[in-house]
Amino acid sequence: MESERNELADGRDHFHLQILLALSVSMGDLLAGKFASLMVPFLPMVAWVLVMYPPVLTMRGNTSGVLSGRLSTGLHTGLILPQIFDNTEYFYGLISSILLLSLINAILIGSVCYGAYCILTMSIAPPLLLLVSLSVSLISMISASLISIVLNTAVAIESYRRALDPDVVVYPVMSTINDILVTLIYVSTIFTLVTLGEVVILLMGLLFLVTFLVLFMWKFSKYWKSDVFRDTLKEVLPLMVILALLSNVTGSVLMSLEGVLKRYPEILIIYPVMMTAMGDEGAIFSSITTTRLALGYTEPSITEFFKSRENLEYLSAVFFIGLGMFAFYGIIGTLAYSPSRFLTRAPIIVFVAMMTQIIAFCLIIAVSLPIAIITFKKSLDPDNFVIPVIASSMDLMVTSSILLSTLLLAV
Repeated sequence: MESERNELADGRDHFHLQILLALSVSMGDLLAGKFASLMVPFLPMVAWVLVMYPPVLTMRGNTSGVLSGRLSTGLHTGLILPQIFDNTEYFYGLISSILLLSLINAILIGSVCYGAYCILTMSIAPPLLLLVSLSVSLISMISASLISIVLNTAVAIESYRRALDPDVVVYPVMSTINDILVTLIYVSTIFTLVTLGEVVILLMGLLFLVTFLVLFMWKFSKYWKSDVFRDTLKEVLPLMVILALLSNVTGSVLMSLEGVLKRYPEILIIYPVMMTAMGDEGAIFSSITTTRLALGYTEPSITEFFKSRENLEYLSAVFFIGLGMFAFYGIIGTLAYSPSRFLTRAPIIVFVAMMTQIIAFCLIIAVSLPIAIITFKKSLDPDNFVIPVIASSMDLMVTSSILLSTLLLAV
């Protein structure tokens, strides 16, 4: 326990730099945005892909967030060894649960997005669209999950070995990588659908499903009885169902911004970056809070939390560094689209970005801190609840905050 305290104390010396580094990695989401823009020519043929895209990003981020949080806490508490092979039963039970959750999420996304599209179009879409939607979701989610789990584990272990704090580094780094990865796979799948047809995509979806189930049963079935496997599913699965529905609301709000985005494409350029960075800020704060609760560094009380000078230092560091980064995103977004009109358009874009950060960060505190404390008091694992809630609710709030900011400016 004493060595763990010393490790965290040493990590605080580089805390601000680690936050800046983690949020800077979010700039990679500009690449995800570029990939997403490649779907535009396909929209007249498969308009429903816009409905599915936000849930794919969100739900992939949810499972990655659970994995990141539990890897970080497990490394600090000794439940997970800093090595990929020959690890603990806890580690392999955790991986098993994440794989199964990824499959369930894929089925949820395909089904719920079909229903959401029917509601948005006020019509009953052909049943074949449901099968195609499920196939696209399965291919995108399973492919991204398999690659992401390996990368997530490697980043957590390597950061721990280098005396960096996995709570600060892992989720921000992996959230950007996941966004780029799942977007690239998703767009590639849509391209396959448009060019090769529905039959090909249905066969691919079936092949992915069968292959995944065979490999899962062969390699991970022996961990089904482990406590971490059952606890993760029991605690996370009901929440995932609710968040799958919530993430589809985000897609609906995004569609209402279509006119604004046409007038100010700079907002669209920085939209993925803002969603990722806001999720990163929430994950950093939430992951640190859950780890400090687990190690006994802070009392499970909201009042006591804000009495701690150390907690306030963490809080203010994340907020002000994040605010500066959002202003920077606004500048970069304006320069990337309209450098000749930078002086007239940059103030609007920077205002929207900073206002989004302020609103969303206040909500992070209001939502994540009570959840972490309540779940901890009830002997549940806060990592299974806090980051998934933040990942989905913040996507919705970022999108809604953009809408509110543009309404205030009457743009």
